[in-house]
Amino acid sequence: MLVRSFCGRAFVMKAVRADFQNYRLHSLRLLSTQTQDLPKAPQPPGLMKRYEDWLESNFPKYYHRVHRVIVDGSKSTLKDIRLYWNVRKDMRNGRPISALNKEELEVLIQCPNEMVHMFWLVVLLQIPLIPQEMGKMVFTTILVVVPLGVYVIVPAIIFLPRLILTRHFWTPDQREEFWSYTIKERQGRHYRPVAQALQEHSIQSPLTYEDLSRLAVNTDPLPDPRSLSFLEKYHLCRAYGILPTFGCIDRLERRTIAIQAHDLIIAKENLDDVNAAELHKYMHLRQLAFWGKSDSEMRESIRRWLNFSTGGKANAPLTLLMYAPILLGGIKEEKPNSVG
Repeated sequence: MLVRSFCGRAFVMKAVRADFQNYRLHSLRLLSTQTQDLPKAPQPPGLMKRYEDWLESNFPKYYHRVHRVIVDGSKSTLKDIRLYWNVRKDMRNGRPISALNKEELEVLIQCPNEMVHMFWLVVLLQIPLIPQEMGKMVFTTILVVVPLGVYVIVPAIIFLPRLILTRHFWTPDQREEFWSYTIKERQGRHYRPVAQALQEHSIQSPLTYEDLSRLAVNTDPLPDPRSLSFLEKYHLCRAYGILPTFGCIDRLERRTIAIQAHDLIIAKENLDDVNAAELHKYMHLRQLAFWGKSDSEMRESIRRWLNFSTGGKANAPLTLLMYAPILLGGIKEEKPNSVG
């Protein structure tokens, strides 16, 4: 009897202790939830916000034309640099290019040609980069602090935005103007020598998209870009803004593969819903002339390109895609008007 009574008391005490522990845990959770639900006191604006408010109130033109351009452009530059190096790292680790989304492909296509400009802008504007996130950057001097470097950029924003700045700092109107100028300049300087080299293989230009589709079936007349002379390789790479250094044809091939992957993505889009700024970007990425064209005409040009690139029984051969903008543009020489 004594043993049974003792065991009963021990069981009751254990049950009471467990209930008390559960009550305490429930009370703590309830208190924590109530504390989280309490409205937080408004935080006072930071130093940067107060400075921007003062600048906008006292110097509205400078705030919108210079300050916002620098701040927004710097954020966009940093975002693209991070994304570019993350994509490169993922691809080195085995991620296929078909797994990249549209934004990643666009950065992969555009950033290599802009890296020199972006490097100097990062240095001059003192954009804070984090080494752990950047991996192996081209130069460790990316973190060098240039005193008052931002004031070197101010005249460039006003007088030389095309030469000094990148697309991250341009307005939509400037992108349209500068991109069309770039394509015209490349047509005048670099299309003719490549088109003449192709004429030696009985390929006359300019061609239509129907001609390109027929040529995609039989690419025997097309010369391998690696078999071109040094001067012809130079002009072929410069037609896409690629530096004509060792391995430039390999870089052009990687760019073409990325363009083809981008084609497969936007082929699923409804181009009627794409705005003018996106249309200009699509045309520029493919080095297609878009100046003087309406939005509907640009949409039609992109549809015809996509039908040639991805609409057949198989995707267009890479060699043909490398030559396609030049074959479409022909050997006509068009001198662009000078812009800043």
